[in-house]
Amino acid sequence: MRYAYMFGFLQADGHLARGRGQKGQLAAHFYYDGCLAIAHKKANADAIQSWVRPSNMKVAPPRRRWTAREDQELLRLNDPTVAGIALDRTEQSCKMRLWRLRTGRI
Repeated sequence: MRYAYMFGFLQADGHLARGRGQKGQLAAHFYYDGCLAIAHKKANADAIQSWVRPSNMKVAPPRRRWTAREDQELLRLNDPTVAGIALDRTEQSCKMRLWRLRTGRI
């Protein structure tokens, strides 16, 4: 669980983004010198501020966006397994998108 907290903080603080940016600003803002933070959270914030993305760390490829045509085809087929093959997507991706379309979350 500790790592999930740190990963979320790294993500929000801009450490996982490419480029220079203003990394560490969020941690510095929340955990300034003399603040009343719990000791282990202060230590995590200090570690986050000094973290540097390793040069060999993989960068996630850009995600393929759903198009209106794909949404229509998914609704027409109404089967994530068949739609996954037809749309060249995973069954889980189709299952999730179908659920979002049906429940109005999109």
